[in-house]
Amino acid sequence: GTSIFTNKEDLLILLGLMNSKVILKVLELISPTLNYEVGHISSVPIIKNGNKIDTNELIKLVKENIKISKVDWDSFEISWEFKKHPFLNFTTETVKSAYKHWKEFVKSQYSQLMQNEEEINRLFIEVYDLEAELSPHVEEKEVTISKADLERDIKSFISYAVGCMFGRYSLDEEGLIYA
Repeated sequence: GTSIFTNKEDLLILLGLMNSKVILKVLELISPTLNYEVGHISSVPIIKNGNKIDTNELIKLVKENIKISKVDWDSFEISWEFKKHPFLNFTTETVKSAYKHWKEFVKSQYSQLMQNEEEINRLFIEVYDLEAELSPHVEEKEVTISKADLERDIKSFISYAVGCMFGRYSLDEEGLIYA
C-alpha cells in the first residue's frame, strides 16, 4: 500500500493534513477519481510555514485525536487491546448508572474529537489560504468514533459477563485470560 516515511514530528503533521478538509480539496484537483495512487499523494504540496501554523498545537491535537480514537476502538471486544468492559471504569452500583456515565464520557470524547478536527481544519485552511473555499466545520456524520447506543452497549456488557463466566475474562485481571 501507499506509505509515507518521515520523522515522527512530520508524520504527525502529515497525519493531521491527510485527515483534514484541505487534503480532500487538493486531491480532488490532483485526481478527480475515487482512487489515489502513490503519485497523487506524493504530489500534494506540503506547506510548512512556521509563521502561519503552530506545529506544537497541531501535534497536540493530532495526538489527542489518536488517543480518543484508540480509547474508542479499545472499548470493544474485537480490539486486540481490549482490557475490560468500559462500564467497569465507573464505580457505580447499577448497570443503568454505569451506562449513564459511559454515555456522558462518550459524548464528551465525541465532542472533543469534533472540536479538534475543526481546529485542525482551521489551521490547514489558513496555511493553504483556502478561507474563501472551505469551512473548518465538521458534520456529525464525519466523526468516526462510536456514540453510546443502549442496545449495543448492553449486549456487549452481557457478552463480557458471559466471557467472565466461561473464563475468557476475569474481573481480577484485565485483558484476555483464556483464548
